Amino acid sequence: MEKFNLEFQWALYLEKSGLSLDTMHPVQRIETKRAFVAGMAQMFLLFGQYEDENTVLESMTALYDEIKTFWINETN
Repeated sequence: MEKFNLEFQWALYLEKSGLSLDTMHPVQRIETKRAFVAGMAQMFLLFGQYEDENTVLESMTALYDEIKTFWINETN
């Protein structure tokens, strides 16, 4: 299994969000990365509270659906 790389995920997030470090104000860069890492940490803690795989998978599916709906609403 390939190691998860937070910096790579951060770069993907910026790309998918249409953001560029080169054009962001320094404060925006700092606050956006803090929000990204905090969100990743919260998801990590959320999935760590479940004891069985099925519950984690169900939770991931529900969260995926919410995220998909959010981005559909944000981009329309």
